[in-house]
Formats: sequence, C-alpha cells, structure tokens
Amino acid sequence: MPVVRKVRLRHVCGDLGPFDVESTARVETLAEQAYKEWPKEGPMAVDPPLSPEEVGCIVQGKILSGSQDVESVYERYFGGYEEEQEEDVVMTMHVVVRPPKPPSKHRSKKKSQRGSRSRQQGGATTSPSSSGSQCCVVM
Repeated sequence: MPVVRKVRLRHVCGDLGPFDVESTARVETLAEQAYKEWPKEGPMAVDPPLSPEEVGCIVQGKILSGSQDVESVYERYFGGYEEEQEEDVVMTMHVVVRPPKPPSKHRSKKKSQRGSRSRQQGGATTSPSSSGSQCCVVM
C-alpha cells in the first residue's frame, strides 16, 4: 500500500503546496501538479511555465528525472527519520521553469570536431556556439 508523502515546491518567488502525494507517484506527476496549481497572480505569475514539461524539480542541487518515483527521492534525500516522525516530514524541493529544449540538429563528425575548438583572434577568444555562429569573449 503506497504511503502518502507531503511535498512542498519552493520557487524563488514563492512556494507551492505542500501537496499530499502518493509515494508511488512519479516526479513528472509533481511537475504536472505544480503546473496546474501555478498562481495566476503575484510574483510567480510573471514567468509561468507554458507546459508541465517546463517545470523542473531540484533536490540538493540535482535535477530530478521525471521517471523517478517520490519514494526513491524520499529515501535518498530525506530518509533517516524514525517511523513515527515520518508523517510530519515535508519534502521541500526547489522548482524551476526551464525553457523548452530546441530541436536537436544532427551534425556530421567533421563539423562537430571543428566546432569544439576555441580560437585566438586579436586578443579575444572566439568560440562557436551550438548554432554555428561565433561569440566573442573579450579578456
């Protein structure tokens, strides 16, 4: 029988939850719930996610995979409590809004080797970006 865990999602502009979540639920379920509960007003409404895929959950600096279940996250990062204390534990995860990933482009092996090198030009280091254009870092 799944255990119910309490999860709070902390954003730089405010908190969501705490939510009661079954331990068998996946992190992607948390992202969907955060998307549904995202405030329509206030500081968090300035940059809302456009879809649940843009919501990322972070624990101890690690971005969680959507396929992880809540219980494995609890055991890895929040375990160590006595059984009678566990019902009072609220898992606090950071939540971020990530822009959608651009479609990946297939590159030839020759092009990727050439694009990974930096060059010196007139006192500035140039480095090709992923789009093939060059950016300049003045030192």
